[in-house]
Amino acid sequence: MSDTRRQSPSRPVRIDGRIEPGTFLEKRSYRRRRLTDGLRLLPVLGLWVFMVPVFWPEGSDGDGAGAVSMSGALVYIFAAWCGLIAVCGLLVRAQKRGEDKALSVEPTDIGAQ
Repeated sequence: MSDTRRQSPSRPVRIDGRIEPGTFLEKRSYRRRRLTDGLRLLPVLGLWVFMVPVFWPEGSDGDGAGAVSMSGALVYIFAAWCGLIAVCGLLVRAQKRGEDKALSVEPTDIGAQ
């Protein structure tokens, strides 16, 4: 007796004929997870951004060539701090918007997907 069901070409078929479950994630949950990953990595990015002035030349040899002034370093730190706040705000906003859309899905829509 042959099985006449259509099998998806994207899913691997085991030897016994059963279809393996795919690793496909729903678009909303995938996007939500990537936004969460971005929010988790933001402190690491912030650490790297704040450590950049450590690698700037000091110019302690007296001529001051290539040295960055203290005011320039403070402006950099303040701009980096503001940038991190802005990126965090954008990521949180995008995550909240995704959660709001997930909550607004009607129960009848879940079966149709």
